[in-house]
Amino acid sequence: MQVGDIVQFNNTGYLGIVLGFTNFDGVRIFITDEEFTCQKHVKNPTVMSSGALKVHAKVISCEADTQSTSR
Repeated sequence: MQVGDIVQFNNTGYLGIVLGFTNFDGVRIFITDEEFTCQKHVKNPTVMSSGALKVHAKVISCEADTQSTSR
């Protein structure tokens, strides 16, 4: 997983964009789903451990997929 990857959460179907990584094995993710972002108790972007992210979400689009190889 790398910065720019789009992930989809298994249980909810929410989409998120990986923004970066913390020093303590955390991943900063911006969740794009309006239902999620409208909740008052939710902070967006959110942080979760990389292990939890691997268990609860899958990468559906890699940042590398969007880079052009043509010159």
